[in-house]
Amino acid sequence: MEENKEPSILSVILDAFSTTLTTISNPSWKDIFDIQINKKTLSSLSDVIHYFKSFSELSFIDLMTGYLILSQISESNYDSFQKYQLTSKSCVDIHSIQTIYKAISHSVSVFQWTLYESYASNEEKRYYQNNKEEVSRLIISQYNHIHPDDIILLQHNSKPFCPAHYVCVDHSIDAIIVCCRGTQTITDCLVDCSFYYESIYCEGEYGLIHKGIYQTASTIYISVLPAVRKLLTKYPKYKVLCTGHSLGGAVAEIVTLLYRSRNKMVPVCCVAFGAVPAVSSNIAELPIFKECILNIINQNDIVPRASHRAMQELLERIDNIINIVGYDLYYELEDSLGKNVDLTVARVIKEKEITWDKIKNTNYVGQALLPMGNCIEISEGRWFEFDNEAFGQIEPKQTAVSDHSSYKYEKSVLQKYEEITGIKLVPNRKEEYKILSSKFDL
Repeated sequence: MEENKEPSILSVILDAFSTTLTTISNPSWKDIFDIQINKKTLSSLSDVIHYFKSFSELSFIDLMTGYLILSQISESNYDSFQKYQLTSKSCVDIHSIQTIYKAISHSVSVFQWTLYESYASNEEKRYYQNNKEEVSRLIISQYNHIHPDDIILLQHNSKPFCPAHYVCVDHSIDAIIVCCRGTQTITDCLVDCSFYYESIYCEGEYGLIHKGIYQTASTIYISVLPAVRKLLTKYPKYKVLCTGHSLGGAVAEIVTLLYRSRNKMVPVCCVAFGAVPAVSSNIAELPIFKECILNIINQNDIVPRASHRAMQELLERIDNIINIVGYDLYYELEDSLGKNVDLTVARVIKEKEITWDKIKNTNYVGQALLPMGNCIEISEGRWFEFDNEAFGQIEPKQTAVSDHSSYKYEKSVLQKYEEITGIKLVPNRKEEYKILSSKFDL
């Protein structure tokens, strides 16, 4: 896997100019966000950003400049993240890393053709267009080192409230895999944006759940149930492992919740990566889910923290900043391209006398949704367990978007895998595609 320097929010924007100007004259901010953010995160995350923007009159320029300022002045003012840390040493062992490794492998493979499209010739692209399900099956089986016939159910495309997903058997970890894809299409984005809360009763507790994710998970649960039952009959000692990244991770969590509620005899567990927050704290922290759900969050990833409440608070604080700064900062940033932008931001903060006390107050009073089960945050290669409440707010960081990339999650897992097992695994997309394309009937 190629080594890349951590891109900041600003570098994502600036890199996008050179990318978009080669194909689009006078690109809009939407063009820039769509092309670059989607590329960086392997998702249509920018569509979610567009949706959140609809709650405010802020322009994308305002959002960018306000976020840059907030990331500098808020660092020491948010509740200390470390106070939520539950363990002082790494909490992953050789048994769990095997399951986590296979979970991220499946969670990446479900993106299918997107992984390899840039290496394909025009003829190979046409072959894919005419044989999508066949190629998707080949990709998933090759990526996870399983036989194509072990994939029992495959929906390779997304439908409204039913993202791409599959069910397979993975003998390397004695598991039946239920894998859901993260946000990649506009129809997936509908789920992310349908975040009105709905009541739920679970294990004697009344709580709240993300309406769109609950609806999607219910659809997926019904879809995969016959295939899972069939495989459990054939492999009664195997566990059911639900997994996914981003939206897929959140759906995997709720599918696990549904299995635990309706099929208590089924040995089901879940490993989620960068999952959208889906339930209220009293549900997220139930002992039954602490036993079976592992939620992995990569560093400053904004998505597991992006509940409706947290996003509203973020937007209100940016709005407070823009009311103080006006539009001067954008023009100063434009003039400082190629220079130290952080110094420009710091100077504006000082000149405008922007303080935390002036911008911290918000009016939103809703409850934050949280990731479920045991939460592990990866920070500089270290894996520590945190209380779910640690992810109830967004502390602005410049790598908040890029840290959500499924590639980043895969890289972090492979580093931990090497640390624990001594085995180094380095994905090579180009070489993988050569093997894949040799199986095409051209």
